[in-house]
Amino acid sequence: MNEKRPNKTIFLTGFMGAGKTTIGRCLAERCQVPFIDLDQRIESGEGRLISAIFAKEGEARFRDLEAAYLAACEAPAVIALGGGAYIQSAIRALTAERGLTIFLDLPFELLYQRVAGDSNRPLARSRASLAALYQQRLPVYRGAEMVWQPESTTVPDAATIAATLHERLTHQGWVTQG
Repeated sequence: MNEKRPNKTIFLTGFMGAGKTTIGRCLAERCQVPFIDLDQRIESGEGRLISAIFAKEGEARFRDLEAAYLAACEAPAVIALGGGAYIQSAIRALTAERGLTIFLDLPFELLYQRVAGDSNRPLARSRASLAALYQQRLPVYRGAEMVWQPESTTVPDAATIAATLHERLTHQGWVTQG
């Protein structure tokens, strides 16, 4: 069989609305490894929505859950991190130890259009607060081992982005013949 699989876990990070889940599913299929959406894993394990965890227990408790659930994930895999997960130093240390992190770097205006009015995103209440949060997180995201940005103002579909990432990962030795 002529498979190209990652030899470690691939983590996708980026601001909310960047397409981590959609692109992650496509990339995992291409790499023939499991796909894990960390937010969905937490919701399933905790039996409630992230917005409910934020409302009842606060952001600090949710961040603790992110670290615990991420530590328990199987490898290799493609894992879509929540938008704030990579901001935590403990998560960055874990991702560096277990694999490669890719930052999906999209313009704020596009991200805002994608998440505006989504009641399931507890930190997306106003444009001003979202813009401030984006600016705060951006330097940390840019510390990821790999950054993907659209080459023009038109963002390709998830399958095309996944193919591009897979090619880059193969070229850099993160994905090998299996």
